Amino acid sequence: FRRVLFRSITDDEHHWHSTITFSRIEGGEAVNQVPDRASVSADIRVIDEADREAILEGIKTIVAKDPRVSYHIVMDE
Repeated sequence: FRRVLFRSITDDEHHWHSTITFSRIEGGEAVNQVPDRASVSADIRVIDEADREAILEGIKTIVAKDPRVSYHIVMDE
């Protein structure tokens, strides 16, 4: 996932870079059942507007591959 969203962003350890942290994953009612739905919350921190646009396009590309998947983006400035 990181490679798709951040492929054009430098991985040079000496520069600030955008990050993504999957901080919450939820699904199902019991450990021994396959859930009928799940949700993931991620904290994405971007360095500049170009990164923001590239990451949003990456999310849209990934989600578009499966019609069962939906997403909701909340942006804090």
